[in-house]
Amino acid sequence: MRRCSTSWIALAVAAAGCLGAGAAAAQTAVEEVIVTATKREENLQAVPVSVTAFTAQELQRRGAVSLRDLQYSVPNFNYSSNDFNRRPDVSLRGITSTARSPGEDGSIGFYVDGVFLARPTDWNPDIQGLERVEVLRGPQGTLFGKNTIAGAVNMVTQRPQDSFKAALDLEAGNYNAFRAVGIVDMPLIADKLYSRVSLTRFRRDGFTRNVFNNTRVDSEDRWGGRLQLRITPFENFEANLSYDYMTETPTRVMREIISGTNPLTFIPGPRTVSFDRANVNDRTLQGVHLTTDATFGEHTITTITAYRKSFVDFQVDEDTGPLDDQRTRILDHNHQFSNEVRLTSPSGGRLDYVAGFFYLYVYADQSGGFVQNGVASPFFPGLTGANRTVATNSYAAYVNANYHINDQWTLNVGLRYGYETKRLEFFRFNQNGGFFGGAFPAFGPITDKILDHDVSPMVGIQYEPTSDFMAYAKWSRGNKSGGWNAGLSFRGADPYKAEQVDNYEAGFKADFLDGRARTNVAVFYMDYRDLAVTTFGGLTNGVGFNVDSAAKAVIKGAELDFTLVPIDGLEIAGGVGYLDSKYKNYQTSATANNNGNRLQFAPKWNGNLRVQYSRPIGGDLEFTARGEWQYRGSMYGNPANTLASLTPSYSLLNARVGIAREDERWGVYLWGRNLADKDYLNYADTLGTDRIGTYGAPRTYGIAVSLRY
Repeated sequence: MRRCSTSWIALAVAAAGCLGAGAAAAQTAVEEVIVTATKREENLQAVPVSVTAFTAQELQRRGAVSLRDLQYSVPNFNYSSNDFNRRPDVSLRGITSTARSPGEDGSIGFYVDGVFLARPTDWNPDIQGLERVEVLRGPQGTLFGKNTIAGAVNMVTQRPQDSFKAALDLEAGNYNAFRAVGIVDMPLIADKLYSRVSLTRFRRDGFTRNVFNNTRVDSEDRWGGRLQLRITPFENFEANLSYDYMTETPTRVMREIISGTNPLTFIPGPRTVSFDRANVNDRTLQGVHLTTDATFGEHTITTITAYRKSFVDFQVDEDTGPLDDQRTRILDHNHQFSNEVRLTSPSGGRLDYVAGFFYLYVYADQSGGFVQNGVASPFFPGLTGANRTVATNSYAAYVNANYHINDQWTLNVGLRYGYETKRLEFFRFNQNGGFFGGAFPAFGPITDKILDHDVSPMVGIQYEPTSDFMAYAKWSRGNKSGGWNAGLSFRGADPYKAEQVDNYEAGFKADFLDGRARTNVAVFYMDYRDLAVTTFGGLTNGVGFNVDSAAKAVIKGAELDFTLVPIDGLEIAGGVGYLDSKYKNYQTSATANNNGNRLQFAPKWNGNLRVQYSRPIGGDLEFTARGEWQYRGSMYGNPANTLASLTPSYSLLNARVGIAREDERWGVYLWGRNLADKDYLNYADTLGTDRIGTYGAPRTYGIAVSLRY
């Protein structure tokens, strides 16, 4: 492996030397990016929203498999979790979506083709076969049916094409990694019916060594697919039907003891554990949705009808040691149905608008608990668990309009009204008493209801003196409904309040140097009230996971995306995010508070830089060299900002070099990530007297081949 790393560094240096060569490549200006962030196709530079977008080509260049792979490339976006795909900790502008129990909702909206993904088990799907990914920052209630208080991640799949096309991407790397993606577009009835089939397969051995049985854990093993049909029976009507399925059976390291005093659980060295049981996170996702677009005159009516379900079998060795003492098993079953009807006006007039109605039903069921065998513990053996279900009915009406005062000034206004009901059924059981009988006594069964309604307005102004410059300022309000702490907690199933935020934002988007440079900047001030914060009190004090309504939080920050093409074929791009986030009036007890502390999972600074150079080398071939630098500032894993929960800052280096035909019919690339083989934590917290966390991936490298027909 050391010899391989030396070769990779030499290859990267050689590739960098090519940057001085004189041949020109095709790219002579910053690429135009079309997004649908405002529910109509628009140039990214004309949209008065802080958004980072990735095209299909850019996703391939990054070797991105899931949203986790994009976190470093979006200012103020953080995907840091010790539970991966069951309940990932995803934060945007310092606000974290956790949703550890059915009683909690996320703060970030995740969408695929306009379908809202209600539960966290769906939040990190495979992103193969996508046309683009858009990450919108700030409240988006007047543009999306489900109110999204912190922002939205909008994933758009490529629709079936009107001619036969095929694509195959293969990738192999160290740790026995293998990935394959196959896509076929095939017209079935000329000018009427088109199909698209996508299949994916990904597997990799684990990064972490389990000394208990000398095996590798933290492995990946998943496959999935998508079947799409596009129907155009009439000139002004189109229907798109899609079915997707994905299943995975990974082995996980929910937490590793970073430092501690117990020789059974603390195994020196990063990515080293001693578990008598494998930590698993088996997950199955599937869904079907139908989208129709009908044009009447110059207006378009869009309907999106979807049904999704997911299942997760989560098991973890709680004692993190070689004795069969404590373990947890949780089963998640989730079902959802949604329907949205949207009216879109034509563009180009004095007034354009989008208006819609949205309905969502979610049934989330979670069962399981904590087993205490008493092998290595003074506590009596026992089984403590809970069954909890939450049924949600969410209704909303929204409108977003732009009034063009003249050629330079535009007034942006929007309004959303939401009405939501939730019903909880909760029962906590306890067998054999003992320690857990006192800490988590049997409780229930109980039922409870929550009714929330909100009005979310938005007012903004947009100034566009030239086609290359646009500035905007706006105020928007976002809401997130309340819920329950329906997990394994001493508090039972206490309800918590709905959240509300006022977001004040200003920014500009500019293209200059004859289209060779682009800069997008946004600054914001967010005033949060009743922010729900998930905390872990451990097991020894009998509190488990809790959800606190922090009375107030204030977040100030800035975001920058830039792209520069100084010479033909050379692209320099990146981004920077800054956050000044603090809790206000967050009382934790009669004598203690978290006032002035930084929000958890909210680094002050984050940034990325990429350099890519392409040049023809003869015979219709093109050489490409790409390097990436990614930085994540330090952050805290809990709102108390304890020193043990501090995740230190780190930076990563990635590279990709290869040769392809200029028409992209085929390409061969060598790639490497974390080339310096840095040991870094992506999560840290405390558990009793131990410091716990998870390490990021070590150096990985491999070869990728792409074929297009």
